Amino acid sequence: MRKVRNLVVSAVCILMMAPVLVYAGGSIESHIEAYVNYVNLVVDGEHIDADTIIYESTTYVPIRAVAEFLGKEVSWDEDTKTASIEDYPFLLVDEAMVEGEWESVDYVDNFGEFSADSVNYSGELYLTGITFTENNKVGFELNSKQMAFVNEYIGDVIIHTDNTVNRFYIQEIEEELYMFYEWDGSDGVHKDMTPDYYVLKKVPEQDVTTGLEDLDE
Repeated sequence: MRKVRNLVVSAVCILMMAPVLVYAGGSIESHIEAYVNYVNLVVDGEHIDADTIIYESTTYVPIRAVAEFLGKEVSWDEDTKTASIEDYPFLLVDEAMVEGEWESVDYVDNFGEFSADSVNYSGELYLTGITFTENNKVGFELNSKQMAFVNEYIGDVIIHTDNTVNRFYIQEIEEELYMFYEWDGSDGVHKDMTPDYYVLKKVPEQDVTTGLEDLDE
């Protein structure tokens, strides 16, 4: 997904950030005079929200804003004054990990916006949950309470009835499993927004209600 966008943004990053090298150790010993540069960075119609500055005819953008746009995680080591850009620690999924019920908890543009301790999106979520069954079927629960087990999943990819596919990523955060599910375009409710990921939290098995409990009596 977004291969063209990633290639273009990568090229932009290289051109913009080539003069900016991350260093290990040492301290800043001089001041520079820079100016706010109101550059609109838009790739494939999607805007990167980042403050930019211009110094000696070169535009600089924040490492974190660009890296998170590319689906990377940024960390900072204060002792060595080192910024690290790495892939997010997503898990290699298997059926046992995926099967069950997942509840939507947030709605983000990129992985870096999500925090388990706070909510990024305060509006009503259109997709409220996803259920994965043992026979590789997928059900989507919408805020209208509609369900459909006509989709299928293989590994970390959901295959829709129109033969389109969306990938999901699973990460363990504070000993809980969270899923980042790709969402393309408008969701039919928030027509002026193009969310990138729904974030869903796996519901513990003992908390899942299937509606079939009475059949055992």
